Amino acid sequence: KQWYQRRVRDTKYKLKIVLPPTIKLALERDFVNVTLRNLLIRLPRSPTVEKILQQFIEHARVKGGDADGLSEFAAGISTYFDFMLPLQLLYKEERSQYGREGCVHAARTKRQHLLQERDGSHVMYPGYTKWGEAGSPGPIQPSKLYGAEHLLRLFVKLPEYMEHMEQVYLEPISRYCSTFLRYVAEHRAEVFVDVQPYKEADLCDLG
Repeated sequence: KQWYQRRVRDTKYKLKIVLPPTIKLALERDFVNVTLRNLLIRLPRSPTVEKILQQFIEHARVKGGDADGLSEFAAGISTYFDFMLPLQLLYKEERSQYGREGCVHAARTKRQHLLQERDGSHVMYPGYTKWGEAGSPGPIQPSKLYGAEHLLRLFVKLPEYMEHMEQVYLEPISRYCSTFLRYVAEHRAEVFVDVQPYKEADLCDLG
């Protein structure tokens, strides 16, 4: 099992995550923009969560860090993000956008694959099967649609999600979280790219 699947019921150790000041500021600004100013992130965000994690691992390999451990960490973060975004990482102002644009971008990408990949009468839908039902394509994975703003929200909630995990696993996760957040703070120009990624919410989003 992966580290994010190993849990026990009783532990006093808590996951400790310290957010750098620049990340705290980004989270606060994001909260104000979405909840008070009726602004939404333009989707798909660039770079996506998937791309950010890939760049993080590439950076770790170049720097000679614990690339294998960080790769496993990044895979776990991606899995958590895909699962938790529609449940706990969206503000109520963003839910309509997720329900609408998630499926729109999935359909758009599906059409691209229909043109690019056919095997006789069998049409393949790379990246969709796990999100659909009975092998049919479903909504696009959140990690392929959202970016840094929503990814950082996950790290605020990680201590709560992992409160029942064994200390032996929480300690390295805490180190990996610190390494990743430090990377984001130091490379924020690459991670965020567009400093104005917001748009005014549509009427259908406000409902």
